[in-house]
Amino acid sequence: MSRLVSLVVPVYKVEEYLDECVLSITAQTYENIEIILVDDGSPDGCPEICDKWAEKDKRIKVIHKQNGGLSSARNAGIEKADGDYIGFVDSDDIIDRKMIEKLVLVLEKTDKKIVNCGVSRFKTTAEIVMSESEGNTAELNLIGALDGIFHREIDLSVCCKLFEKSVFSHIRFPEGETNEEASVILPMLCASNGIVNLFEPLYYYRKNDQSITSSYWKTDADIVLKNLFRTHNQLLEMGISDLKSFRIYAGVSAFSTALYLDKNYHRIGDTAKQNFKKYLSVMRKLWFKILSSKKVLFKDKILYLMVMTRTLRPIYKIIGKKL
Repeated sequence: MSRLVSLVVPVYKVEEYLDECVLSITAQTYENIEIILVDDGSPDGCPEICDKWAEKDKRIKVIHKQNGGLSSARNAGIEKADGDYIGFVDSDDIIDRKMIEKLVLVLEKTDKKIVNCGVSRFKTTAEIVMSESEGNTAELNLIGALDGIFHREIDLSVCCKLFEKSVFSHIRFPEGETNEEASVILPMLCASNGIVNLFEPLYYYRKNDQSITSSYWKTDADIVLKNLFRTHNQLLEMGISDLKSFRIYAGVSAFSTALYLDKNYHRIGDTAKQNFKKYLSVMRKLWFKILSSKKVLFKDKILYLMVMTRTLRPIYKIIGKKL
């Protein structure tokens, strides 16, 4: 008998997209799934949509709770999960109809406890092209997995992954924070002794400014930098002394948010401007490692320099979206 897969879907203010998301899950070729819709106190029509889906499909469970944020919703779903495997889907995204089937098959062939697949981004469903290929896989030990994440070759998100339930025996998402994946990915990889990477885009991430996960750039820079510092110390405690890849990751993480803030500097508030200065401080400490890395794109190196030297805004005003 096939193993049960629990899919946790945090739901908040996505009534425009929720039906498409749930439909993509219920249409999975792998049928032995339970779908846990966690209504995180959504003030729109999402609670009713969740209940209607539960009436249509007996595999769907609905949790209604007070708003506590993405981590709180995911943790509530984990507590109710009965599956042998646990996965996460953001409620405005879509998954390939064969995603769960393929991820389960990969896990059953290896001794790893986490499998990762590729991510494709879209604005409208018309842009989505379901995968028809069979992607290659690579088993990575802890160092290889970290290197893949630090070089942005493996997406940090938990949504493009499937986990053995045992991974969460002592792990929960930190509540009250955004950027929560950065806090849990290292202990997850340690619990799995690495990861299996499936080189095939099976998770479709919607570019939605209102998403529960889209406000990463609004996060207090102190929280982001605290997570980076904590990960740095965890790596040292594990005896990993070669931190070149991590420092590149830290620099690129600071840069990706600083780039957004710099482009929108004219309309962000004072708190965001203070965050921008903190990210700049990190970028200036790590500029040489970024510019000398073969893993960072040439265009990103140029943008990195422009943000760091505060020359991006004048040029961006001239060439606009071409940048």
